[in-house]
Amino acid sequence: MAFRAATAAAIDGAFLQYMGVPSTCDCGVQAPSAEHLVFHCTGAPPELMQGRSLAERKLLLLAMPFDRVLGSMDVAIDDELLQVLRGALQSDETILCATDGGCLIKPGMERWQRGAWAVVVKVGAVETVISGLLPGPEQTPAAAERMALAVLGVHVEGTGVHGHVFSDNDAAIRRLRRSWGGDFSGPLAVFWQRVAHGLRGLDASWVPSHGKCPAWQAPAGCDSREVRRLNSIADAACSRQLKGIERQWWHDVAAYQAASAWTKTALQRLMDVSKPFTDLFGLNWLFMVFSFAAGRACPGFRMLVDNGSVEFFSAFGHLLLFCIFRAGWRHAISISIDLFRRAWCVAEIAEAKRLHMDQSLKLSSKAVLQDRARTLENLDVRNMRASSDKDKELILGKIEDIKEFNAKLQVLIFDPKAGLVATWNAMDSLQQIGEVGRLIRWGRADAGSGKVWRAWEGHS
Repeated sequence: MAFRAATAAAIDGAFLQYMGVPSTCDCGVQAPSAEHLVFHCTGAPPELMQGRSLAERKLLLLAMPFDRVLGSMDVAIDDELLQVLRGALQSDETILCATDGGCLIKPGMERWQRGAWAVVVKVGAVETVISGLLPGPEQTPAAAERMALAVLGVHVEGTGVHGHVFSDNDAAIRRLRRSWGGDFSGPLAVFWQRVAHGLRGLDASWVPSHGKCPAWQAPAGCDSREVRRLNSIADAACSRQLKGIERQWWHDVAAYQAASAWTKTALQRLMDVSKPFTDLFGLNWLFMVFSFAAGRACPGFRMLVDNGSVEFFSAFGHLLLFCIFRAGWRHAISISIDLFRRAWCVAEIAEAKRLHMDQSLKLSSKAVLQDRARTLENLDVRNMRASSDKDKELILGKIEDIKEFNAKLQVLIFDPKAGLVATWNAMDSLQQIGEVGRLIRWGRADAGSGKVWRAWEGHS
């Protein structure tokens, strides 16, 4: 691989030198590297060089601290809550529970999300609140809601208490009820089987969060306002957990966004400074493919390439000329004033001539040639148009002698033996027969009125 890369670099360097690419940076550095052009040149944005390591400059990516949340998913027993639940069993009191989960979220920052959970248990006048940060790799609001139910299930399991649990996550409540009915289908089947077993002595219901759905009523035996209050307590406990890590989390968000902006700036800078080179590399690649195929089709063309005598008028023009040549077609030119005024068109016609390709004119009538003969006689490549001034400068820059080129252009068009005009006048028998056949078909189409023949005679 290293040998291939070194070989390719040498070939690309030779090609760039052949194309006359400047070897000096705008700031005066000789043979600048890509790193110099992107980071060190005077035109580089200053933020690209601020304390960046060599690896970061090579990869165009900044190293970001990423503290993946690990931790065991096993629930730690809270002794205070366990004592409260045991007391409820002894006094045969109904417990009222609320669970909640929350998460710090920002679009595009899913890998940095952090979740928290909270559980509130009320037995008589005693309210116990436990909460914590969400462990494990899945840091989502749904995972936080599930964790709260799991924590409550571990504490309730085996105590024999009875009561009601409320959550503002309707999907979690539905899944818990379905699990109590023995349906564990879907993802996390083992998890829900365990939670359902731990909470089997309770009923489960949904409660609207943050005062939503004013008309909502709690199930019989439960006070709606009290249930909403407990849900708010659980929500506040979650928020306190997240508040403790919020400053660091926002710092990580800002660092990530700054790193993304740095990478975008570096990539844009790289594309801007390397565009002239990559454009030529693309031309080099296209020319290499074309040269290989053309060399196999025509050894003479391979010799032209090896001698460096092929002019780079237009990459796509060369490819088109080769495809026409390889297929055995003629380079047909539909004559019009505009074609011979276009610099690229004339350059490719001249190049096809130099490559010894057969060329011929396709005329709508002989009168066209007669009407435009004077215009063709006064052709001057300096007066021709191109899609951009750079294209015209490129074409004119490849012509050593403008007057000689114009003279050869006249020979190409008007030479009595091999010129483009001569190919029309010296139409071979097959072409003549084909022309006659075309006129006969049109003659039949005009129902014998003779309009087609009269039109042909008027233009001949």
